[in-house]
Order: sequence, then C-alpha cells, then structure tokens
Amino acid sequence: ETLPETFAVPEVTGPVIGFNFLLGTHVKILPQLSLRAYFRYHVAKKTDADGFEINLTGSELGLGLSYFFNL
Repeated sequence: ETLPETFAVPEVTGPVIGFNFLLGTHVKILPQLSLRAYFRYHVAKKTDADGFEINLTGSELGLGLSYFFNL
C-alpha cells in the first residue's frame, strides 16, 4: 500500500495485538464435497509513539468449496 505524501505517519512497525470472531458452516453437497460459508470480524488497533491511532478493525465474508479425501 502506498500512502499519500501528506499522510501524518510515514511508517508504523511492530506487532499488533487483536482478536477475531469467526462464525461459519460446512454444508455437505456430496460425501466428499461441501460448501463452506463464513463471517469473520477482526479487531486490532495500534498506537504509534506520537499517539496516532491506527484502526485495523474490519469484517470478512467468505464462500468456498471443500474437498475431503482419505490417505
């Protein structure tokens, strides 16, 4: 990501502590094939040395197929 030249914070580094909630399901279509749907909500915030807070909170929706096999 490229920030504008006038952005107040030129760089933020280091770890961010946060958490997320996940709610999802698998719906079987065939014995080895299922449809997966989920919603994830992330919460994470970082404050730099100057007291500028960056909010990384957001949500995510997902949909996909899962194939199961035995080895």
